[in-house]
Amino acid sequence: MARLILQVGHKGHRGRDVGVNVFKSTGSTVLVGRAFSNDVVLSDPYVSAEQLRFVAQDGKWFVEPVEVFNPVTVDGETLDDRRVVHPGSTVTIGRTSIGIFDESHPVEPPKAIPFAGWLHKERPGLVVAGMAWAATASIEAILGFFTLAADGEWGEYIVAGLLSAAFMLVWAGLWAIVGRLLRHQPHFASQLFVTAVVVAIGTVALPILDYVDFILGHPDTSDWFGFGLAFVFGAILLKFNLLFATNIHRSTLAAVCVSAAVIGLIAAVSQMSRHDSGAVSPQYSELLRPPIGLSLDGEDLESYLASVQANMTRTLARRADDANGE
Repeated sequence: MARLILQVGHKGHRGRDVGVNVFKSTGSTVLVGRAFSNDVVLSDPYVSAEQLRFVAQDGKWFVEPVEVFNPVTVDGETLDDRRVVHPGSTVTIGRTSIGIFDESHPVEPPKAIPFAGWLHKERPGLVVAGMAWAATASIEAILGFFTLAADGEWGEYIVAGLLSAAFMLVWAGLWAIVGRLLRHQPHFASQLFVTAVVVAIGTVALPILDYVDFILGHPDTSDWFGFGLAFVFGAILLKFNLLFATNIHRSTLAAVCVSAAVIGLIAAVSQMSRHDSGAVSPQYSELLRPPIGLSLDGEDLESYLASVQANMTRTLARRADDANGE
């Protein structure tokens, strides 16, 4: 006689499974109910003290009601008398569902843990994470210089790279502390690597905002585009932070909600400050273009600044002539 396997799940007030337990039969009879004398004890208040009995007979398993207070269904049909159950059948009582299985039932293959190799090999992971961290800080400084520097000086962009490096270390360290407290596994290397990768992608994507603003000539467009990018990168980073540091089942949903709340608050404050004090972003015109365009055209810095000055002089002269003409 094949053993009967019952997978018992209890639904919460919102219809979600709040607990799943598996029971295996040890004899030819299995009693189910809220009384502690049963083989399977349920906590569902809608279940009777002795609700069901599973009985093995002639090589089959049957289910029959013992105490009928609330209706019991088997595969959607009301249970009034004894009936046979097969692997794959579902018995429902109140907020409790009981799945019927046997020992030959296949199980799903295990899911791979992202960066599983680093979770158990901290030293190699720390080397790779350190390289990613250093590369990201360097990218921050180099891109800042080539897209923003008008005086050819590296100082402030090196400082920006160092500040970015410090931020990544602190962020990864804080999440490692959370992981140590909640899961007894800090996974600092994994936290640092993911943080560095996300920050690097965000750093490379950031200059796109300047070009969107430059092309469209409207700062609001690039601002909202930037908020969208910040939301996406923030959600991705938080997803992996939560994955490594906590046991939250719906880490993706939590990351999306937190990122949306934070970026939404920043966007609201930004819009209010702009309304009160005017535009907080520069308004570009055809007189100016991003400094990186110099290297693309082979123009040196002095020639570029001279042409900008000449264009500004001509523009001011035309405005003066227009004013005199009026």
